[in-house]
Amino acid sequence: MNNNNIDSGNLTFTVNLAIEAHSIARYLSQGIANEEKAKQVSHNSLAVYALDYYLNCLGFETDWPNSHSHNSLDVTLMDVADLIVTDMGEYIGKLECRPVLQGAEYLEIPYDVWEERIGYVAIQLDSDLRQAEIIGYTKEPRERVNLNDLLSLENFIYDLTDRTVVRLRKWLEGIFNAEWQSVEQLSIPETFNVSSKSRRSPNLAFRGFRFKNGESRTKTKSIIRSQEIDLGLEELSLVLVVDIISEEGKDLDILIQVIALENLLLPEGTKIIIQDELGSPDLEVISSGKDNCIECNFAAELGEKFQVTVSYKDSKKTINFES
Repeated sequence: MNNNNIDSGNLTFTVNLAIEAHSIARYLSQGIANEEKAKQVSHNSLAVYALDYYLNCLGFETDWPNSHSHNSLDVTLMDVADLIVTDMGEYIGKLECRPVLQGAEYLEIPYDVWEERIGYVAIQLDSDLRQAEIIGYTKEPRERVNLNDLLSLENFIYDLTDRTVVRLRKWLEGIFNAEWQSVEQLSIPETFNVSSKSRRSPNLAFRGFRFKNGESRTKTKSIIRSQEIDLGLEELSLVLVVDIISEEGKDLDILIQVIALENLLLPEGTKIIIQDELGSPDLEVISSGKDNCIECNFAAELGEKFQVTVSYKDSKKTINFES
């Protein structure tokens, strides 16, 4: 069994190191004559196994087989415990999975892995190597990091999520991340027909995006996906709906909507903010408190990047997109 635990107010995650974990560790350390080196490789492998399992549970994609830590020659030559993270087959970056033994006060990061990493995750191994606890991480490489100075696992999840990009061109191929559901899978109110909403927006433009102003265009393919948005609002569930239309040219017609479920009204001040890839705000739509949906519509060329932020007061969720 794998558990979420609260330790001194911080989320941790415990992974049982089953037969599979130890089989991989033995395979990578076999043939290494130096006992200390063999132990290092084994511990590194168990740490990578634990983080790989955890990320897969969260829905992140990983590519351990193509990481240096899964190559028997690389682990012999280097002190390495890397794990490649991908998103729908696209490379995000490498995480370094550093084992921490019982009683240790510091996370130690060897010079071998000070480059080409998006973060360094501390995985504490118990004394009999049957469990691994993911306890925190740091963004910057240092020789030694006090365990009390590690960033929380909550921050780790947030930062990693922020690096992922929703690639709308994959949607056109029928490929979707698990969190993006069809509108039929969510409790969209029967009185609200997503597909019937008019596509409207101010006559604005920024950095290659052309905001729609009502012109008629030939539709070739329409895809609608949605996901629930948690802004910590009691008794109110929000859904972000993204409707894309692939047209005869290379651009996409994109409709962004935020809907209040159960026929409730959006709180006044609920916002959709559209930003370019540099994070500059270019369009903001604000609920008046008298409707259950706000929306904006624009066109973007394939390959253009933008951010969608849904916010209310101090709570917000930002998702990165590439058209």
